Amino acid sequence: MAEVILNIDHIRCIKGGLPVVDDVTMTVLSGSITTIVGPSGAGKTTLLRTINLLDRPLEGALFVEGVLVEFDSTLKGTKPGGLRWLRQKIGMVFQDFALWPHMTVLENLIEAPVNLKRMSHQEAVHRAKVNCKKLGIEDKLTAYPDHLSGGQQQRVALIRALMMDPKVLLIDEGTSALDAEWTQGIGSFLQTLALNGMTIVVVTHDLAFARQVATQLIFMDKGQIVLQGAPKSLFSGQQVNKRWSQFLNEEYSNA
Repeated sequence: MAEVILNIDHIRCIKGGLPVVDDVTMTVLSGSITTIVGPSGAGKTTLLRTINLLDRPLEGALFVEGVLVEFDSTLKGTKPGGLRWLRQKIGMVFQDFALWPHMTVLENLIEAPVNLKRMSHQEAVHRAKVNCKKLGIEDKLTAYPDHLSGGQQQRVALIRALMMDPKVLLIDEGTSALDAEWTQGIGSFLQTLALNGMTIVVVTHDLAFARQVATQLIFMDKGQIVLQGAPKSLFSGQQVNKRWSQFLNEEYSNA
């Protein structure tokens, strides 16, 4: 039976005096893929950022592998619950990719594992090449980010997060720059990662993608979780939640 790797307990995050994430509680199992959907401004990205303490919660608790995360910690060591410990457990792929523009693809990929994880240069280069080949960008290792398409940058950002061997991978709109073929390819790639034990949480606007990859789907609105469950159940048409039905109708009418 899968173990709980993330436990979010009554988290609240305030921005501009307003609760952007409002009393959210959720559990994520090891090796699962959780997709978070909802309208713009629902708090999806902020929730993702609180898990990695890029946004600090005002209230609540966060447990990673059963360890209570210290929200106010600035510890530079590896004490369980501290910020550096957390960042070694959790990787993140940002919506804007956040690649270093002055570095080539290869330099972007090996910078953190070599300097933070003390991985050998040879091993880091090998891992980078293997993952780039899997995602169809093995010919872009010497290119700079501004010479790549949006979809190629998105794949580089995903590989860069994977280079650190995170226990949990957070992805913010990980298919926004991809065409339909590569969206499906990334979905299959993430499912393989999950089968090998990685836990993945994805914020996405793409309902077809969410339905394809998720083992757990969460619908957020106005900073709160409205519904959560297996995608098959939520998309079955038997849900009686009015806000969820309205959201589905809006999304599919705009597709």
